[in-house]
Amino acid sequence: MRKLILILLTVLLHFLPFQTRLIVSPGVLNGGYFEHGTVSLYGSEILLWLIVILVIADFFINRRKLVFDTEGRSRRFKISVFLFFCFFVFLLAHPTLVTFNYLRLFLEGILLFLIIRLFAVGDPTANGSRTVLVWGFVGGGMVQALLGIQQFFSQTAFASKWLGMAVHDPSVLGTYVIETDFGRWLRAYGSLPHPNILAGYLVAAILLLIIYSQNNNVIPDSIRNPEKKSRISACTGMAQKIVLFILPILTVGLFFTFSRSAWIALIVGLLIFWITRIKSLKSSSLIIGLWTSFVAIICLTILLWPLVSARTAADSRLEIKSSSERMSYYGEAWTLIKKHPFLGVGLGNYVRAVHNEIDSGRPAYAHQPVHNVFVLALAELGAIGMLIIATAIFVFRRIISWKKLICLAPFLIVGLFDHYLWSLYPGIILWVAYAGLIL
Repeated sequence: MRKLILILLTVLLHFLPFQTRLIVSPGVLNGGYFEHGTVSLYGSEILLWLIVILVIADFFINRRKLVFDTEGRSRRFKISVFLFFCFFVFLLAHPTLVTFNYLRLFLEGILLFLIIRLFAVGDPTANGSRTVLVWGFVGGGMVQALLGIQQFFSQTAFASKWLGMAVHDPSVLGTYVIETDFGRWLRAYGSLPHPNILAGYLVAAILLLIIYSQNNNVIPDSIRNPEKKSRISACTGMAQKIVLFILPILTVGLFFTFSRSAWIALIVGLLIFWITRIKSLKSSSLIIGLWTSFVAIICLTILLWPLVSARTAADSRLEIKSSSERMSYYGEAWTLIKKHPFLGVGLGNYVRAVHNEIDSGRPAYAHQPVHNVFVLALAELGAIGMLIIATAIFVFRRIISWKKLICLAPFLIVGLFDHYLWSLYPGIILWVAYAGLIL
């Protein structure tokens, strides 16, 4: 049963970026379609619920129990569960279809996190399970990086109903591009709905690959059997060679997204890794892979300097427009926070609240959530909802050390500049999967 669950969970982590879905109820605003009011059923959700059913069956059939190191940890875990239960009850203060939809998405995120954790602790095969799950996630990132590279060089993204992909043409308005004196350049999407989401996924894959490679470089002293040591050594050597090949591809794929927030997040993640692991960095393949990636990025920056300059200088027409729009989103968020300070506007109701209470004249595509996860959460949940979450996090961090929690810093950086980690299914499921694997 556990082998079957592990296989399905690995497949789920591998295919998370593909957005195959059934649109149950399309969001409509001012006669136009808008994503943040749409209720969908994703293919990966069906697989996730199948895994949940199998995990529950496994617990009942084999009479498994949750294992904690100490009684104190068990008590804090129960308190955290109670606080999250209070949070879900609080969300019912806004009983709309969109709220229930986002409630489902966050519940699925928590379930995915817990299932990944079950395969990481309290089981004799935990180390092997972690390896399989990490490679499932990183393998999916490899596919997305190659797809993004192909999209940039061909300057088009093909459509596929079964893979959940839409056509992206740089000549069409609404496509995310870089505008220079040489024309409009398509940014890499992969199979995701926005280049920034692909960038976040690749940052997670790169950091997971680096940490996995370092942690699995040394054979534990507890293994005394020479034959087993030899077999593990051969597998480790092969894995290190694969790291040398995959890491530059993931980095190049990230470059072609031209996502500034993701670039900053990766730099922060690498600095954290460098500071915390500098004395134990022993993987020669990892060091070579990092240097190869660095050289590749330098070469691409020189070759494509007009595009890099347009994104970093932010003085082109599109960049100035984007910056002014982001500032106006902060103004809208502050207006809603002042109007609904305690209960917020409701989970998932931000865009409709802006339309109903601030500006009802704009077309649907012009309405966007504020590009800051923390401000967006405050506007939707209010002070009471944020207080419940903060208390749960405080209790939860007593279960996991700060040394591990600091590994989430790159996604905190992303959250300061974008909203998809809170407002879109692929963003929610991305950071939850990353947190489960990295912790």
